[in-house]
Amino acid sequence: MGPPGEPPNTADIGMVSHAPVVWLVPPADIEPFAPVQGASSTLHRNSHGVTGSMNTSGMLPESAYTFWWVVFNNPEHCASVPCSPDDLFNPDVAAGLFGGSGQVTDAYGRAHFQAHVFKGEEPGLDRPFADLGLVAGLIDPFKAEIHLVTRNHGPASALLPEELEAALNTYVAGCDRFECFDEQAGVHFP
Repeated sequence: MGPPGEPPNTADIGMVSHAPVVWLVPPADIEPFAPVQGASSTLHRNSHGVTGSMNTSGMLPESAYTFWWVVFNNPEHCASVPCSPDDLFNPDVAAGLFGGSGQVTDAYGRAHFQAHVFKGEEPGLDRPFADLGLVAGLIDPFKAEIHLVTRNHGPASALLPEELEAALNTYVAGCDRFECFDEQAGVHFP
């Protein structure tokens, strides 16, 4: 904030965007990229970082899911709009992948996810993305294109307790026993 009587710095106030949640891997009767009914994605940006949330439905009931961030720091260098997985390895894009949170969907396939990434924060190096070079930190919260993604790790009841804990906190846990897949996404443009 500025001195008394001056308006606050807009970088500290931030901005909010709302995006529809779309299917990446839909149920059999729905087309890819169709909106998920009753779902929404919200991104709060300020000079300190970004906070994202997703309220969603239609996922597999009582299954383990994780919530991921795909940050394209320089979306003007992406080959398409929105940025796509093909852009992840373009060094000019400066992409990074961040783990958010995890939970088990309810009996109706609903979930709420929320997480935060600080400006300058780098993805955890224990993630499988480090070996791929996808470790760019969040450079400018206002200029990045950010995709919020849910990933299915299989039925929670079929996982041992330690497997479930890992499945709710990593990208690949459970994938050796079940076919993991990125199921839904919300895309937030700068």
